[in-house]
Amino acid sequence: MSNKKWIWLPYAIGCLALVIGTFYDYTITDFLYKKMPYFGIFFEKIALFPLIVMAAFSFALFARFYRNKLWEIASFITCIYALWDLKKYWISYDNLFIWSGVAVLAIVLWFLLHILTKQLSYDFIKRRIHWFQFYVCVLLSAMLLTTVIKMVWGRIRYRQLEHALQFVPWYQIRLFSGNVSFPSGHTTAFSAILCFLEWKENPYEKVPKWKFFLIWGLLLAMPISRMIQGAHYLSDTAVGFMITYTMYLVYRYWFRKRGYL
Repeated sequence: MSNKKWIWLPYAIGCLALVIGTFYDYTITDFLYKKMPYFGIFFEKIALFPLIVMAAFSFALFARFYRNKLWEIASFITCIYALWDLKKYWISYDNLFIWSGVAVLAIVLWFLLHILTKQLSYDFIKRRIHWFQFYVCVLLSAMLLTTVIKMVWGRIRYRQLEHALQFVPWYQIRLFSGNVSFPSGHTTAFSAILCFLEWKENPYEKVPKWKFFLIWGLLLAMPISRMIQGAHYLSDTAVGFMITYTMYLVYRYWFRKRGYL
């Protein structure tokens, strides 16, 4: 099978998961709920933090490479968001002290990223800058689309159900209900690790098998963890993955066509 045909396989698997979810969403999540709590907690509360920090690091690189301070501001804002996103899963309340702590930690994180960019050679940044652009484009585009759909779709999460009659299948839209189960934002964001398949010394380099299986194994783990947490259903995670996978293919084509990847 050619590589062009292989790219459709994840869509086939995603669509199959969506079909299965159409009939068994509630049953599957109900079965998995709280089965492996620490596994679910790790992927919910920790796994996205490195990916958001990677975006902040990318902006810091852009600031150095393009000599534009606006990218430094973008990097600092992303640091604040990364820590706020981490905080909301561990600390449920807000006050001036908590937010002051987040701001201080964001400054420290931003400073560390700034130092790290200074340690990298200009030649390294020049060779890798397009990969970081690719990563940011995939992550932000996918998350923007997912956020819009979430707000419009209005599907209730499993863990918010007071009784089974409140369950809503994915194809029934509850416009702006305030619920945000469909699609899975965690799965969307985490699927950006697909970009690491394109981290190569040259365009013709083959992806090592260990990297291939590691990435796809992690991509499978995230949806399972979201159902364990009762945050999402199978259909939520399937669509979240396919959104990012689509952005990955679109930007990969665009960057490759211009010789950037």
